[in-house]
Amino acid sequence: MTLNNPHISIVLPVRNGARYLKATLESLFQQTYQDFSIHVLENCSEDATPEILRASSDARLQVFPATEPLSIEANWKRILELPINGWMTIISHDDLLYPTFLEEMVRLIEAEPDASLYTSHFNMIDAEGQLIRQCLLMPYHESGDEFLQSRHMWQTDSFGTGYMMLAEDYRQVGGIPPYPGLYYADDVLWANLANIKGRVCSPKVLYAYRYYRSSSARRIDLLGLYRASITYLNYLKTRPYFDDERRLATASAYVSRHLNRNYQRLLVNLISERKSEDMKNYQVTKAQLQSLAAQDQRFPVYNGVLAIIEKVAWIPFHAGRVAVLYLMEKFAILMRRFTD
Repeated sequence: MTLNNPHISIVLPVRNGARYLKATLESLFQQTYQDFSIHVLENCSEDATPEILRASSDARLQVFPATEPLSIEANWKRILELPINGWMTIISHDDLLYPTFLEEMVRLIEAEPDASLYTSHFNMIDAEGQLIRQCLLMPYHESGDEFLQSRHMWQTDSFGTGYMMLAEDYRQVGGIPPYPGLYYADDVLWANLANIKGRVCSPKVLYAYRYYRSSSARRIDLLGLYRASITYLNYLKTRPYFDDERRLATASAYVSRHLNRNYQRLLVNLISERKSEDMKNYQVTKAQLQSLAAQDQRFPVYNGVLAIIEKVAWIPFHAGRVAVLYLMEKFAILMRRFTD
């Protein structure tokens, strides 16, 4: 198969992304493969994002502003409305494509024309762009169901950046599903696309995912995550591959652990930030979460470890209690080693 230098559409949803947007755009303009366009879904940003976009003189950059502030689900849904055909990829506003990403993806498509989803290995970087670690090793060939199974076994890292697909296929599967907060939504999207004809993964490291405290992977909405978890488990039940009770049990354990780890992160953040209003809001959220879990009875949402961390978070303190504040900070640092 010869692609004859295909045009590639890069889709970039953004809201208040000024801190990293310049670096992300620079990583796109520095691609060795130059036949591409950038479609920015600008979501009524209140920071310098619009100014950064207006400052670009590159004709390949097209901005599609929202008429009113949208949820992340609604903004990503707009991808289906973009006037694009041929090949496409999606990038978050704070991630980076290394210079040969597009070039290597075209080569991968030429080498494996019978697949429907293409990706590569990647680096995880922190807020300052420093390497945290390389992603876990991924197989060269994989079906969508096998991809989900490897996710459930904590054997694969995957996020919303770094995948190449046909826009026609993206529309065929209905785009990214509108799960609350888009939790699990990208996994479902990649699985649906890979289940068409398979996923191929280059062994090369071709992009960077920025993993930091306020990134989309670390913003914590417990109620949204729980609702998305239930929706995700219901989706798995529609897949014949997960008719196997052991596979479904593994998925349920994965979802439970994922929620548990995020719950721990939330409490550790409360300890670090020490804001009484946040603690009051947490109590309301906890009651709502436990009420939902009692109705569904799918998996436990509260355990002994959470109870211990919660008690630490409630330790009374004030500016004069230096020792208590010091110990709480050390406790928060220690817990992050187990929750990150």
